[in-house]
Amino acid sequence: IVGTTYSWTVVQSNVTGATNGSGSVINQTLSSIGVLSGTATYTIKPTFNGCDGAVVVVTININPIPVLTATPTVTSICSGQSASIALSSSIAVGTIYNWTVVQSGVTGASNGSGSSINQALTASGTSNGTATYTIKPTYNGCDGTVVVVTITVSPIPVLTATPTATTICSGQSASIALSSSIVAGTTYNWTVVQSGVTGASNGSG
Repeated sequence: IVGTTYSWTVVQSNVTGATNGSGSVINQTLSSIGVLSGTATYTIKPTFNGCDGAVVVVTININPIPVLTATPTVTSICSGQSASIALSSSIAVGTIYNWTVVQSGVTGASNGSGSSINQALTASGTSNGTATYTIKPTYNGCDGTVVVVTITVSPIPVLTATPTATTICSGQSASIALSSSIVAGTTYNWTVVQSGVTGASNGSG
């Protein structure tokens, strides 16, 4: 009937944002309280020329938004080690975790889902690479805010010692040149076992 007006009352449980009102549409932002689902139950009455029609009851179910915590054991690993990231949520039961990953100078990372990320990552060059995980929590179809975790992967240096064996006269110096597949930033440490010799010592350089 043209000219009908509408008014409503609402009862909310574990929800905020619902209010009594009137008009031709109900458009209210509803938020759950804490980590429990809630309801907003609207009782809507139509009126025309002072005559009330039968009320209609509409119940809205409001699910909470999960808050993700991603806890990496470390954010820098050596090539071949595993990136271990534990995933938890403000909603302990029922939250689903999905992630995508972008890898640069790294292999072994892949998109996936589950309660933890544990992937063996390998540096593909002679400089540091990264695997950047974008993790999204979902509860009852409601997506929480994504969390981004970046793992830095350092390559493993391959040592060349020249010479690997040689013979010198007593009192002369043993000269061994050290180089690496990773030109910049490699450090060298050594230990030595001497038999029938003096003058050798552990060191670095």
